[in-house]
Amino acid sequence: AWAGLKSLYLGSRFCDYNPQVVAAAAQFSDVVSFNFYRTHDRIDWDYLASIPKSVMFSEFSFGAFYDGTFGGPAEVTSDKERERELYEFLKK
Repeated sequence: AWAGLKSLYLGSRFCDYNPQVVAAAAQFSDVVSFNFYRTHDRIDWDYLASIPKSVMFSEFSFGAFYDGTFGGPAEVTSDKERERELYEFLKK
């Protein structure tokens, strides 16, 4: 049921995205949310700042093959590097 003014509509979470789709979603959402599985230097922070709504990161991670987690585009090689990436990500 619709809760009216006491609720925020978050819409879909975007992982990979098209700017036109995000712009359309921003028209109908209170918050635009993203899942990012990449290091802080591979995120377009200026684009995210240009979105005319609040932006939320609902998921992010930094995997590493050395400990059995999937590395992918946000792969790190040590816990120290994971710590540094998390710090830089949260600092933004």
